[in-house]
Amino acid sequence: MAQRLIRYFTILGPCPESLQEGLKSLEQGTKAQDVTFKATALERFPLEDDDVPLSPLLQTLPEFCFKDGLQLLSVKPSPSPFFASFVFSTEKGGRLHVACLTVHERLHDRTAGGPYYTSKALCLVSLFPCLELLRSLPFATAPSW
Repeated sequence: MAQRLIRYFTILGPCPESLQEGLKSLEQGTKAQDVTFKATALERFPLEDDDVPLSPLLQTLPEFCFKDGLQLLSVKPSPSPFFASFVFSTEKGGRLHVACLTVHERLHDRTAGGPYYTSKALCLVSLFPCLELLRSLPFATAPSW
């Protein structure tokens, strides 16, 4: 199979069930800053692994990007969006290069005095050490942290 610069694209965000539970807790009087959500992969392309199975590492990506889970925010953070990059090491010593653009999405739910915001991460995954190239893509024209 031909090598691709971008091996996977994934969108990380709040688990839909966790999001609904959090919004219900708002209705019951919980403060917005006390509401957290579990992060999950919402979308992924390609849907199946090809010749390089990366699923085990991709499954850890939401926890790595949002180690404390996702929080419900009453004010959109600044800067937003922001860019981060990192490298995973595989069990066989290979490297997986990840570029993430984190955005803050306004929730359309009008629960308990919103508006509220939560984070989503758009991640590009490559087997090549090209993080500077990934950072220069139009998708990543955001401040770094």
